Amino acid sequence: LYEKNAEEKRYPASTTKIMTALIVLENVQDLTQKVTVLEEDFNGVGADASKAGFVVGEEVTVMDLLYGLMLPSGNEAANTLARFVSGSVDAFVEKMNARATDLGCTGTHFVNPNGLHDDNHYTTAHDMAVIASEVYQFEEFRTVMQSLQYTIGATNLVSETRTFQQNHKMLWPENA
Repeated sequence: LYEKNAEEKRYPASTTKIMTALIVLENVQDLTQKVTVLEEDFNGVGADASKAGFVVGEEVTVMDLLYGLMLPSGNEAANTLARFVSGSVDAFVEKMNARATDLGCTGTHFVNPNGLHDDNHYTTAHDMAVIASEVYQFEEFRTVMQSLQYTIGATNLVSETRTFQQNHKMLWPENA
């Protein structure tokens, strides 16, 4: 394997969500469990930030939130999952940093579960490879990441189905 600047600290943006998914999968046994999206889950998520389209008061499953986290890179999904798992975003971030340390990551510090910019939010290519290797042990994560799209059914507040699309152009066949 070739590496270049593997230990250089960089702003991870939405690749942060890989660690968010790891913490969720390590801490939630029943991915069909319902979670209510709260107004606080939109804190810090600006109008121009990526969202999955969940609405305040909506009840969705943890799995729906994982798809919303990874396919459209929903920042509100990240915050909702963090609050659900740890009671607050801050407590979840503590878990993220502790887990990074447990994995041997020495150049990583998380400030939020979604990757929105903060000067104190950083990682290295090496550390992200370690985190990705760990989360890929979960079949559920592999399934989500191999999906080009996912349809969420009607919920208590949204009567129509919605489809999340993986927008990474390298994953779409040319005729799609």
